[in-house]
Amino acid sequence: MSRAVRQRLIRVPGVSVVVHISHVTSDRVWISDRSNIVLTNTTGDILHHLTGIADLWGVHTVNRDGELIYIDSEYNIHKLSIENNTNITFIKHTAPWEAWSVYSSPSNGDLLVGMRHTYSKTGKVNRYNNSGQHIQTIKHNDSGEELYLLPIYLTENRNGDVIVSDWKLGALVVTDREGRHRFSYKGQPGYSLDPRGVCTDALSHILVCDTYAFAVELLDQDGNSLSNVLTTQDGQRFQCGLGYDDRTQLLWVGSDFDNTVDIHRLTYKDSLTGMPCRVCRSSEDHSEYDCTGVRKSLEEIHMKGGDAVLMLILLCQSYRINLEEEYWIEKYNVVAERFNFKKYDKESSLVNLEKYRPVLKLDLPVVSFSSDLFRHASFFRFAGDPNFVDVFLTCAEKDNVSEYCRSWLYPKKDGEIICWLLPRHTRQLIDRLGEDIYTHPTLDDPIVNEVVLG
Repeated sequence: MSRAVRQRLIRVPGVSVVVHISHVTSDRVWISDRSNIVLTNTTGDILHHLTGIADLWGVHTVNRDGELIYIDSEYNIHKLSIENNTNITFIKHTAPWEAWSVYSSPSNGDLLVGMRHTYSKTGKVNRYNNSGQHIQTIKHNDSGEELYLLPIYLTENRNGDVIVSDWKLGALVVTDREGRHRFSYKGQPGYSLDPRGVCTDALSHILVCDTYAFAVELLDQDGNSLSNVLTTQDGQRFQCGLGYDDRTQLLWVGSDFDNTVDIHRLTYKDSLTGMPCRVCRSSEDHSEYDCTGVRKSLEEIHMKGGDAVLMLILLCQSYRINLEEEYWIEKYNVVAERFNFKKYDKESSLVNLEKYRPVLKLDLPVVSFSSDLFRHASFFRFAGDPNFVDVFLTCAEKDNVSEYCRSWLYPKKDGEIICWLLPRHTRQLIDRLGEDIYTHPTLDDPIVNEVVLG
């Protein structure tokens, strides 16, 4: 169960309605109706204004360099840099396919483009690299059937899934990173979905505006409906544009009735305890190491299939493995089973470690992180996934658990680099630390203190 708590409302001059939202920073966002895009701040000031955009919905996005990418009225895709005062045509319109929606992947910089065929009225998703080179098309399911008709918004989840809001199908169509169809969500039983804006949150939930229900619906990453986080009872009507700010974990909800944006904080209730929970705010609390170079290196390892290796080292004593010892193989297989990686075999699992530089330090046979900077960033790359936290609490060395993990109400101190756990993990943390809990900082959590000390 979850809900959204309104933090503030802003009115955006320069647009008549708010159909799409793209964050640049926590206090600077691009907002559009169907003929204008404005750059605004949290007080509603206009910082930049563009016209000549396509008369569509999800026509803009922001890349990792803070540049605006948008679709113009001729279906060309532009890249705008205010800092460099440049506006170039990034991808030219090629008939009969028209670009209808765009999304820049924060994980690897790829540009996802939802497209529609002028004559057949079918859709597809094209993937381009950050140079504008076409590298993938997603169009059919395993049976050869068309996946899309009208892809008006799209986004990417933290597991690499591509999520398309298809208005004509009345569905969210979700494929994995390789383009395999995972599921299509068409609404709760007995109800039709009229999807508009879509985004994902820090826990890989999917949020979608449903204009039939006048609601923002929350799904898990596998398409199971969890709840409506905003409804008419919250004073919400005509929601259309959605934007989620990873830095602050705030949900921005745009109105298709007027030029207002409601900003909400999402709160969740743990399914086992029924208590509110928090997640690690990695990009907000750990900005000192969340820099472009570190992110780029981690993304390169991710693309090379190195997540299993990073997870393994996070579990091992002193965050290092000795390849001549085999104590770590059991941990490796636990990670592999939980995340569907290939099980360990001597021939392939840890070969070619050179390709994982500069994140890893290779003093063979010892493999470790090249610095605490990369270790912290690697941990928080995975810490938003409850599955990883389960594995970490179960399999990591106690000292590793002690360093990173805190209970959900623990008051963070200045300079601490920590992960707040979900409430269901609190008892697991207490049991894992054993007698060390009596001197552990998480004892400052009043609930933990009461459980441990009575």
